[in-house]
Amino acid sequence: EEWIKASNQNYTSEATDGTGGDGLKEETKEDQTSSDNEVAVWSPFNIPSFSEFLYNTLLQLNKSDASDLACACLNLISSISEDGWNQFNDKQVDCLIRLGLESKFNNTATEKAAVMRMLGSTINLPYFKEHCENVSVVIEKVITNSHDQNANISIRNSWALANTCSVIDDFGLIPLNEIIKCCVNYCSFNKEKVVSNAIRALGYLTRKLSYERYKHLEIEITTKSGEKKSGTIFNVIIENIIGLIMHKSPKVCWNACVALGNLLQNDEFPLTENSNLKPLIESLLRIFTERQNFKAKIHCAQTLKLLRKREHFGDMFTETLKTIVISLQDAESTTDFYDYKYREILESNLCRVLCQLIMMAEKSDGEELLEFLTDYTTEIYFTLDNCAQEQAKLAEKKLQLLTMEEPALDRENSRSQDNPTATLENQVIKGEIEEYVAKFKEELGKLEPPEDFTLIQSAAKKLTTLIESNQDLRISFGTIESLRELANAPLESFVDADAIKSLTTGLNFRQIND
Repeated sequence: EEWIKASNQNYTSEATDGTGGDGLKEETKEDQTSSDNEVAVWSPFNIPSFSEFLYNTLLQLNKSDASDLACACLNLISSISEDGWNQFNDKQVDCLIRLGLESKFNNTATEKAAVMRMLGSTINLPYFKEHCENVSVVIEKVITNSHDQNANISIRNSWALANTCSVIDDFGLIPLNEIIKCCVNYCSFNKEKVVSNAIRALGYLTRKLSYERYKHLEIEITTKSGEKKSGTIFNVIIENIIGLIMHKSPKVCWNACVALGNLLQNDEFPLTENSNLKPLIESLLRIFTERQNFKAKIHCAQTLKLLRKREHFGDMFTETLKTIVISLQDAESTTDFYDYKYREILESNLCRVLCQLIMMAEKSDGEELLEFLTDYTTEIYFTLDNCAQEQAKLAEKKLQLLTMEEPALDRENSRSQDNPTATLENQVIKGEIEEYVAKFKEELGKLEPPEDFTLIQSAAKKLTTLIESNQDLRISFGTIESLRELANAPLESFVDADAIKSLTTGLNFRQIND
C-alpha cells in the first residue's frame, strides 16, 4: 500500500482523510506550462504482470475471515491511482469495486471507515457512470453511516458523501431529502474535516440542482439540539453555507466560499431576484475585513468574480469596491511568512474583481463611491499598472472618466456643433474610440470573413445609431464617421462578434441600455 501511494503523484494524505486540500493547485499553475525537467515517478504498475499479481492478492485477502486483512485489502484498493485502474480490465474493475459494495465487514468502526474510504476514492471512476445503480448503493451506505458518531467513520463517510454528490446527475433517482439532511447534520459537527466535507457536498448539489424544479420543495431538518426547522431546499442549503462562512477554521471558510461559487454557477439560480444574494455578499466581504488567512480570501475573491452584473450587487456595490481596494493594500503590506507565498495569487484575483467592478461603476452610483475612487486614485492606478489582466487597461481609462472633474462650461457652448470636443471627457472618449477603430481595422483587415457578417454589420450600424441619438454620450463627429466606416467596411474587415464587443466595451463610458 505504501509503495503504491508513494508512486501515485496525485496521492496526498488529504485525499483520503477527507480534507479535500485547499483547492489552489489549479490556480497556482494557471499560467505555467509543464516543465521538461519533471521527473516521472516510477510505479510498481510498470512491472510486467504486476496488476495481475495485485488483483489476485486482493481477492485472496478478501477471502480471509480476519477483519484486519479485509480492511488492508480495502485500503490498498483506495490507494490505486487512475492510471493504476487503467491496468485492469473491465471484469477485474467490477470485481474489485464490488469488494467494497458487498463487503461483509461492516461491524466495527475500522471496517466501516475502510469501506467508505474505498468507495469514496473510487466513486469518480468511469465504472460508476456505466453502473449508475451502484451509486445508489453508495448513497445508501452513506445515509446508514451518517448516524454514527465515531470520528473516523464520520470523516470517511462525509468524504464519500461529498465525492458522491460530485458525480450525481439524475436527482430523481436518489433520496435527495435524506442526502441534504446528512449534509446539514455533518455541518453541525465539531470536526473540521467533517464540516468541510459537508460544505463541499452542499456546493456540488447547488451547482447541479434544477432551481425551477426544486425551488418550492420543502424539507424539515432536526438540529443537533432536537429543534425542528423547515424551509425550501435551496434556502436551507444557502443558510447553512452562509452560516459557516465565518467558521473558526480557515478550511471550512474556503470550502464555504467554493460552495457559494458553485451556487452562483447554477444557470437556473436567479441572482437578481434572490433575497439571499445580499447576505451572501455581506458574508464574503466579512472574510476580507475580519479574517487574516490568505487562502480563504483567494477563494472569496474567486467567488465574487462570478457576480458579473451591476444589479447583482444592489446597494452593496460601493462597499464591495471599497473593500477590494483596501484588501489589495493589506495584501501588499503582509509580513506573515505563511501568507506571503499566497500573496501573488491573492493580488491577481483581487485585481480581476477590481477591474470588473470599475467597469461596472458609473457616476450615478453616488458621491461616496466617486470620493473614494478619487482619494485612492494613486493606489488603484498603481495596482492596475502592475496587473497582468487584459481588462486592467480598460479599467484605467474608466477610472480616469469616473474621477476627472469637468470644467464649468457654458451648457449651450458645450452642446454646440461648433465645439463638439469642448470637455476633457470628450477628448478621452474620442482618442480611445479612434485608437480602437484604427487598431481594429489594421489588425483584422487581413483575416478571413466570417459567416455571420450580416449580424456584425447590423450591430455596428446599430452602435452608430445609438451614439447619434444619445445626448449624454458626447462624441466628436470624427469618431462617429470612423464608426460609420467600420459599419460599412468591406467584408474582409470583420472577424467575429467579439470584435464588436471590444468596441462596445470602449464605448461604455456612459450608461447605454440596449
